Amino acid sequence: MSIYRTKIIDYNYKKKVLIYNHSVKYMDEAEKKARSESPEAPKPRQKYEDMSELKKEKSDQRRLKYYQRKSIELIETALMNPDLITFVTLTFKNPVTSYDTALVEWQQFLKRLRHLYKDKELKYICTWEYQRGRSKKEGIETGGIFHFHALMNIGYIEHSALQKMWGKGFVFLKQIRNSEGQKNTMRYIIKYCTKEIALRIKNKEDVRGQRLFFTSNNLNKPTSTLIEERMSKEDVIFNNLENMIRDGSYIIKDNMGMNINHVDFVEYKKQN
Repeated sequence: MSIYRTKIIDYNYKKKVLIYNHSVKYMDEAEKKARSESPEAPKPRQKYEDMSELKKEKSDQRRLKYYQRKSIELIETALMNPDLITFVTLTFKNPVTSYDTALVEWQQFLKRLRHLYKDKELKYICTWEYQRGRSKKEGIETGGIFHFHALMNIGYIEHSALQKMWGKGFVFLKQIRNSEGQKNTMRYIIKYCTKEIALRIKNKEDVRGQRLFFTSNNLNKPTSTLIEERMSKEDVIFNNLENMIRDGSYIIKDNMGMNINHVDFVEYKKQN
């Protein structure tokens, strides 16, 4: 196993330096390859239904935190792709309450878009919203309806043309002007998924088996550099005073909530 105590994440427009109090172990590419070729079978993960109530609760909380972190990563990814300037919402005229059915319709929509944009690589970040109904008399939830929100690189397109291409209901279309608009749009579309996952955990519903985010493979994404030595937070700040965004620290906990590491971080704008 290899170790690192500093991670530098490059987002093109900024850098984030993570400085760990304790060394972090990881497998490099050679070690990953050796592990994959090993005849030893990996230890199977415990099934959710076989967990104790305490372990289920910890598993649910880890999943919620994962999606909260993923939401932040998606905002960062959007800012790394300035051509994602078209915000699209797709709704169903005939309510679709099945995740699998909704997903098929989204995939079919992507096929039609790719056919239209033959000379352009289609890029997108998409999430779904499960709009729950409520009985006026009983005041209880009565199930929900899926629809999709996406930030895409399709540029200008007539609303009528896009709605015809979707063919399943109403389409909302908006052009984003700048990075701040991208950030606000991403915050808007991801809040529904994190809200949904939190609600399912609260209601003791299954939170697994359904992807909450869909992204194209051709997006510009951050790259990481791992350094064995622990850099000085003060030196990083001093060397980037004019470009500082923020700094801080947080605690990393294990599956049972025990503190296992302390992380200092510094974010600063990249110089042109």
